Amino acid sequence: KNGKMQKRGKINLIGRLQLSTERSKEEDNESIVQLRILRVQ
Repeated sequence: KNGKMQKRGKINLIGRLQLSTERSKEEDNESIVQLRILRVQ
């Protein structure tokens, strides 16, 4: 039972990672823009 649960957990983690990476990319773009503005000032 433990082995099956772990496999499902890994799949869920991969799916969550993909979603989080997509969100983080958008956040990174915003942070990069903010950093550029700060550097210009």
